[in-house]
Amino acid sequence: MKKVNPLLCALLLTLTASFATAAADLSGFPRDEESLKARNATQLQIVHEAVHKCWIGGRPQGAYAKACVVNTTEARIAALHDPELEAFNLALPMHVRYDENWPDSFWQRLVVTQ
Repeated sequence: MKKVNPLLCALLLTLTASFATAAADLSGFPRDEESLKARNATQLQIVHEAVHKCWIGGRPQGAYAKACVVNTTEARIAALHDPELEAFNLALPMHVRYDENWPDSFWQRLVVTQ
């Protein structure tokens, strides 16, 4: 019988939970450029801190480091009790939500002009 890697399981569980909430209600935060720019800066700071906490001594690409970044980011956002930031977080595409170097084009797509 083949052994299952517990770190891979942790990553898959984390990503599965994130996908379950991926259908974000985009009405949960202001859609003006200034507000979105501020939420983007906060999100990036949180992800940046998570990356540096989880990837001490280099940038390993293992499942543990990735799961750590996801869990640390989500825990920090939840601890802030900011529904607008939580909605913004969920509105970001999964492939950039935990990347500290995403381009501005992702949050700019959420701007609604009147």
